[in-house]
Amino acid sequence: TSASFSASTFNPFNIFNSMKQIVQTEGGLGSLFRGNLAATYLWIGYAAVQFSLYQRTSDYFTSYGQIDPAIHIPLVLPTPIQAMQPIIDKPTQIARRTLHEIGSNPTYTAFFSGASAGTAATLATYPFDICRTAFASQKTASQGQNSIGSFFSLAMRNNPRPIQTLFAGCGPAVLGIIPYMGLNFAIYDY
Repeated sequence: TSASFSASTFNPFNIFNSMKQIVQTEGGLGSLFRGNLAATYLWIGYAAVQFSLYQRTSDYFTSYGQIDPAIHIPLVLPTPIQAMQPIIDKPTQIARRTLHEIGSNPTYTAFFSGASAGTAATLATYPFDICRTAFASQKTASQGQNSIGSFFSLAMRNNPRPIQTLFAGCGPAVLGIIPYMGLNFAIYDY
């Protein structure tokens, strides 16, 4: 629509007028719901991945919180590499201490578990977000794909780098989800 939605001229009836215009010019009542099925798959999949991984990740970090980080568990290495043992031990000890710090603090555990689970969920469901956006931006169904299957089929067939296409913009999404889900779970747990 060409209507301006600035705060000073906002009229709630403009929303209804816009919806009416979309229904009349962009393919009927269904045009108001373009992309909803992909969004539904996105959020169901996101929640399933996030909540199943959150508890597992939390248990993983907590298990390290119960181990004394000073204990050295020797690495089993082939004889030629044993000379490198001191080089390998230092990063291993740092990682063990870091995991102990995270696992021994419930707020840190919740933050890092939430951030990890949110990242995995974003990566697992991001192609549905691209699909939803593509559907929502179409003026009519005849402009592009009319099913999720056809969207993914065309994306895989017509692009020289289909995986890059389906994950375009994923980096910023992951960078945004890390503090968002980390703080979400940490504050809830606190």
